[in-house]
Amino acid sequence: MTKRTPLPAVLDIPALLALTALALTACAAGTHGSQPQTPVQPTSTHSSGTLEPPAAMPNLKILVQKGVTRGSATVGSFYGRQGQVWLSFSCLGPGTATVDYQPVGSVNIPCDSAAVNATRNQIYFPNDHQIDLHVNTPSSVQWTVLVQQ
Repeated sequence: MTKRTPLPAVLDIPALLALTALALTACAAGTHGSQPQTPVQPTSTHSSGTLEPPAAMPNLKILVQKGVTRGSATVGSFYGRQGQVWLSFSCLGPGTATVDYQPVGSVNIPCDSAAVNATRNQIYFPNDHQIDLHVNTPSSVQWTVLVQQ
């Protein structure tokens, strides 16, 4: 016969409240109406020199790309399947670029006049989507973009 040890009757209420708050925060962080937060830690490098289009990653399909552009512009539309999508973006000039990939979401990328900021953002598409890609920047910012899956 096995002997059972009774559980302690003391409940750690502050710890229970903290765990509940953490669970609720984690659940709420990923749900913002129909536009979930999708970017995952972007990688970013800064280099001096000229702005060049991002290099394509091997074994991934190019969905859309745009060469060096100044100021805001519509990049185009593409069909993104559920899963990981890679958004490679480089910019040069003072300001912030907002890359809208609607209806899924958007990402803000800081640009610098002293160096090229090259980022690679991993985005999760929860479903297949027809995506409209648009970049909003001040006219002082030059940029280039490549989207792959």
